[in-house]
Amino acid sequence: INIPFKLDYSYTAESLIEDLGGDFILDFGKVIGTQSEFYQEVKRVNPVELNSLIIYKYSIKIKIPEGFEAKGISDVEIDKSLLIENELACSFVSNAKIIDNSIVISVEEIYDKLNMGLEHYDSYKDIVNAAFDFSKKSILFTKTE
Repeated sequence: INIPFKLDYSYTAESLIEDLGGDFILDFGKVIGTQSEFYQEVKRVNPVELNSLIIYKYSIKIKIPEGFEAKGISDVEIDKSLLIENELACSFVSNAKIIDNSIVISVEEIYDKLNMGLEHYDSYKDIVNAAFDFSKKSILFTKTE
């Protein structure tokens, strides 16, 4: 039986905020944790072999402080997928929208195939790097007054 492990919590961390003297940056991408990256990797010679199948789903809600405007929300849009024989092998998809006075960010990261041939490595690498890129994302909040 495959039973999802679900956490629902609020998180407060001043370490994610960089004060810019009135404006501020919120480094929200860090909440998904440390991510691997393959930007500096040497030429791959072996196929991809994963230890387990994993699906991560995140929903991040950020209240926009009164008197501030959020900038850089469109940078959250990432859509990377790898299909093998018309079946999803892995993907990283994120998007953001403003609902009421909050930014709602949705992320889904899927690794649904344990073995992928060497010919799929570049696409797999793009997905792993997309997760890494997301972990570095931030939103600039500027004063409106």
